[in-house]
Order: sequence, then C-alpha cells, then structure tokens
Amino acid sequence: MDGETRSTRLDFVCGDLLSLARRAARELSDHPDVIGVFVAGGITQGLYTPNSDIDIYLVGDNSVPDRRQFGIGRTRVDVHHMPLAKLTSLVDAATVADAGDALAPTVATADLELLARMSSADVVADVGALTALRARLDAGAVALRRQLSRHWLTTAHLWWEDHDGFNRVGDHDGALDAARRSLVAAGKAVLVSRGELYPGPKWVWRQLERSAPRGFPTEHFRNLCRADLISGADGPSFVDLEHLLQTCLLAAATVGWHGDTLTDWPVWQRGNGPLTRAPGWHPRARNTGVVAALAGRRRVAMRPDVALVWALCDGVTDKELADRIRTVRARIPAYPQFTDQRRAAVVERLVDWRLLVRGRG
Repeated sequence: MDGETRSTRLDFVCGDLLSLARRAARELSDHPDVIGVFVAGGITQGLYTPNSDIDIYLVGDNSVPDRRQFGIGRTRVDVHHMPLAKLTSLVDAATVADAGDALAPTVATADLELLARMSSADVVADVGALTALRARLDAGAVALRRQLSRHWLTTAHLWWEDHDGFNRVGDHDGALDAARRSLVAAGKAVLVSRGELYPGPKWVWRQLERSAPRGFPTEHFRNLCRADLISGADGPSFVDLEHLLQTCLLAAATVGWHGDTLTDWPVWQRGNGPLTRAPGWHPRARNTGVVAALAGRRRVAMRPDVALVWALCDGVTDKELADRIRTVRARIPAYPQFTDQRRAAVVERLVDWRLLVRGRG
C-alpha cells in the first residue's frame, strides 16, 4: 500500500471512529446527572490506528469517579465518570503550579495527562461548566506546558540514570532500552514546545513528522531509536544518541521554557568547533534557571543566561557562539545582553564546572 493510499485509509478510519465516538457520547449525555461530555484521546488529535479505542468523559456535579468499558463492534469504548469538582481542582493546580520552583512537576502524571487530553478534547455536550474550565486552562497554557515540559525532562533524566546504571553492571541490553526511552522523552519535551501536548510516548514519531522544528534531524532521531548501538558496527552510536538527547533537552529547558516554539533553534547537529558540551549532563528546568544533573552524581545550578551558553556550545567557535546568542536574543529579549567579556567569563565558568570541554580549534 503506497503512502497516499495508507494516509487516506487512516483518515477514513479516524473520521469514522470520531463520528462513532460523538454519537456514543451524545447518547450517554442523556442523563440528568451529566452536565458535560467530551471525547478525548488520539482520535481527536489525528493520532490513531484502526485498533484505536474511544475515550468518553461524562462530567457531573455528583459523579463518582469510575471507569467502565463496552464494545461497539470491534471498537472498545472507555467511559470515564468524572466529578466536576475534580476537574476544577486539577485546573486550579495546573494554573498555579508555575508559582513554585520545583525541578519535577507538582501535578501528578496521571492528572497532567488528563489535563493535556482535556485541552484538546472534543466537547459534545455542555451546560457551560466545561467551556469555562477550558477557558481557564487556555489562560494558564504557559503553566500547563511547563508542567508537561518538566515531566518529560524528568522522565528523560530518570531513564538516562537507568542507562548509566545498566552500563555500570554490564547489562548492555538494559542500557540500550533505557537510552532509547530517554531519547523518546527528550523528543516529547521538544514537541511540548511546539504545542504538541498529547502525552502518549508511542506517538512521538507521528508528532515529529508533522511538528518537528525547522532543521530537526527527524530521520536521525528515528535511526537512533531503531539502530543496534551495542554491536559497534558502522552506524550511529551511544555517543550520537546522547548528543541528540542532550540537545533536545537543553533546547526545551532554555528557549522552549520561555515559550518559544524552537522554530529558530540555531543548530541540532554537532559542529566542529573547539567548545563542546561534556557528555552525561542533562538539564532540569525551574523558574529561576536550570539545574545540570550528572546521572546520580552531581548537580550544578545556573541562571538562565548561563544555561543558554551551555546549551549553544555543541562544537562551536567563539564567533559562532556569539552569533547564536544574538539569534536567540532576537526572539527572547528576556535573556540579557552578552558582551564579549561576559560571554568569555560564562564559558570559563562552565569549563571550570566541567560542563564544557575546550578542544583545539
């Protein structure tokens, strides 16, 4: 089946599923306790297969949290009963979460996933309460995106810690699996900056195909996830995976954190200049800056402008670094002006912290 035929068939399946979901949701809304109904999940986002299920949320003032299943033909339908008070409290938590300075998300993962689904849900019935909640969620979009970004940054960091641990005991298969999972999480962090909030990691490749930033090495990302990085044969290596992982995380934790879509992130591939990032270090974002973490061993806290220099040093000359900083500042004035002296001082500090390595150039 060629690409066009496959795409047409999947579009037909998705449209059919979404139509089926809306009809089922309208029938389920015909109950005195239900004040709102929405369809959520991949079928509302163009992320589906012929085996995708349907998720319908029934919201009521007096609903008891519950989940039930039934089938329509071969399609599974998950019906979630949701109290309005719970949804309201989750929106409250997400919209005020940005006031803190935690490294990890302060909203539970399952609740973040529900809010991400709700933000893009297809509302089928509503007396006004869902519309009001969606409006509040839209108004707090920055806080929600930062919570989701923290989630993926944390997930990538924890998987890389597992990768490091597996390597230390010689479990190379475990190390490979953990490294791939870490890279997928890093791709999801980039996608959050692009407005792709749907949480399922299995959709990262489909989401990158449609929303990757300009210049993003999507095919390289895919190859790194598919390749045998253990055998040492010609092809990508763990070093290549770790570099792209680090680049994705730093782009999301610096420029992406400030609301930029990463369309003009200066470079995704490593250059040949003398200033390079030390491997193994990954960023954890917070409101006052970035914390660099070396798997299970060291942490270094830095201000946003220092973190930006670290992020942009992936094989650069001093002139290239200055040009990249100017490119970023043109889009995000929140970063301070960098004089030549200030830039040199920050680089020296990062070298002293062993976050940067200066080679010959």
